[in-house]
Amino acid sequence: MRRFALFGLLVGGCALEHTDMTEADAMKLQELRSLAAGVNLEKFRALAQLARRGPTGKMSGKMGRQGDASSMLHRRLPGRNAADVLCSSEDCRMRKELAFLIDKMWLVLCGVFVFFMQAGFAMVEAGTCHVKHVQNVLAKNMIDACFGTIGWYLIGWSLAYGGDSLTVSSWESGTFEVCGDALGCPDGFADNGFIGGKAMIASSGLRRYPHSDTAGLTAEWFFQWAFSTSASTIVSGSVMERIHLPAYAFFSFTMSAFIYPVVVCCTWGNGWLSTLVRSSDGRPVGGMTDLAGAGVVHVTGGVIALVGAKILGRRIGRFDPKVDQKHFMPHSMPLRVLGTMVLYIGWFGFNAGSTSFFPDGKFKPRAGIVVVNTTLSAASGGFVVFMISCVLLGKYDLGGLCNGILAGLVSITAACGSVESGFAVLIGAIGGVVSYLCSMLLVRLKIDDPVDASAVHGAAGAWGLMAAALFDFGVRSGKHHGMSGLNATSWVDGNETKYMTMADAVRANTVGLIFIIAWAGGCAVVLFGTLRFAGVVRVRPEVEMQGIDALQHLDPSGYVFSRSFIVSDHTFRSASFHGDKVTKEYKIPIKMPQRIRRRRRSLPEQPRPSSLDTVEEGSEPTSVPVSPAKPASRRSKDGPPFSPSDRFVVKCDPVAPDAASSDQ
Repeated sequence: MRRFALFGLLVGGCALEHTDMTEADAMKLQELRSLAAGVNLEKFRALAQLARRGPTGKMSGKMGRQGDASSMLHRRLPGRNAADVLCSSEDCRMRKELAFLIDKMWLVLCGVFVFFMQAGFAMVEAGTCHVKHVQNVLAKNMIDACFGTIGWYLIGWSLAYGGDSLTVSSWESGTFEVCGDALGCPDGFADNGFIGGKAMIASSGLRRYPHSDTAGLTAEWFFQWAFSTSASTIVSGSVMERIHLPAYAFFSFTMSAFIYPVVVCCTWGNGWLSTLVRSSDGRPVGGMTDLAGAGVVHVTGGVIALVGAKILGRRIGRFDPKVDQKHFMPHSMPLRVLGTMVLYIGWFGFNAGSTSFFPDGKFKPRAGIVVVNTTLSAASGGFVVFMISCVLLGKYDLGGLCNGILAGLVSITAACGSVESGFAVLIGAIGGVVSYLCSMLLVRLKIDDPVDASAVHGAAGAWGLMAAALFDFGVRSGKHHGMSGLNATSWVDGNETKYMTMADAVRANTVGLIFIIAWAGGCAVVLFGTLRFAGVVRVRPEVEMQGIDALQHLDPSGYVFSRSFIVSDHTFRSASFHGDKVTKEYKIPIKMPQRIRRRRRSLPEQPRPSSLDTVEEGSEPTSVPVSPAKPASRRSKDGPPFSPSDRFVVKCDPVAPDAASSDQ
């Protein structure tokens, strides 16, 4: 009799579709439809909560579980899908199709922005390294885009999101229902909570379940792939100038195929970290809050960068009191600033794309909140670091300003959609301070991290993960929002409505942070330790000193240099070099003013500064004098014949002294 009564209510409710209904009325109508169709109300509510979670099953995450809910309803309603049950009118279906298309376009567009960040990483690293290693540094970024992609396609995507093939029958006992479907009976949660691999391996990765939409899944695959390449590239800057390229290629593949996907499965893949907060009957209602990846992406990459830099060891001469440390300053600040700005722009796709369901009414304002918070946090991080460096150093630190901006961006990544703008400014400022202090600590510990990746991504990412729990929308009301976005995370426990609290969020994010550090750090120790034991992780000292570009790459140098010298008082020489080969050379007759000649004669001969190219590890740096020139064959009109001391270098780029001397 209850079924007939519900059917009557359902028929009556269909007439209300074209009238104005409140959200509560609409939800009630959906529940009536589910009961009339024979779907268990308890499981339908779980599916409704899962749909609100958004793309990875997290509250507004990355991987939409609409396909999962559709599959589950389809098995119970043969010939019908979830859209037919929840939306029967033609107008409603058209709106849903349009929303679906816009959502996937949004994912693809943001995925392009995220992948464009690879250019930013490349410019930052190329500007920071020595000239003689530029090509090798850029090659590592291209390897991430190639080797990492293959690893993500073959197994990484499956390990991250292919672990759901069973439906839980009891959360308290941890048992599953008997599934008669050969392709699985997913319920939206990873079965073992830790690692996938049950579906979507290699060529089957473009479809998750038989009733899911392939077109939608490919957009999600693309967006998640862009994140996996970013996680690998974070490590690139910390090990540059001394890692062997084949060893880095092996790391890049392993990172995208195994290390990073496990972290994703535990969090965005609805693994155990996303189910830490549960109701009294054991049902998961919430977990770790990390909207765009402060922990999943940046802490993972930062921890591996720290371990890799430590195992590989310092660059030759770094932190050596006998060697002038100015030799390790960035060779091109324009490239570094350009890379920072590219990363800044790409971060809008990184954070805003994580809202995923852009056309949904709940997420329209949330995308705006995300980009505003991202902008404010980056500005406050750069501002604070710039002011600190001015006070402590008494000079302007452009490199510190760039790192401060990046630290602010990393810090807001977890909480970009769940905090107010004032808290975004505070989070970015504290993130800049944390990154600056961590960078100083690395120098004190003599850990050679050329781009401070472990400080900017690791330390600031850890702070951002905890800030997401501390400064949530519901910090004043005691009702934590977390991954639910603009709504508080709530559930019905008996006859009482309960809410996720700040204590729940802090506990979940702390556990998540500890797990990520342990997993990423442990895998990095095993990976880099094995490569070091095999003797294939680091280039030979002579290769590092002379330059990886010159000895291991087809082109001997990443730049074409132009050097100019005054070889006598009457000759100006300008030459262009590509590696050691002179491509163009000009000699222009000039006449030096008499006052300059007299002043130079009164000064002692100045030796040319030493270069690391002539310093062996543990030896004293030596000064290389300027090569003597042949005396002039005629007298100057205003003085005696020219002597070797009359020669002096006007401009010289950073090259080996012996090469510069031979050119003269």
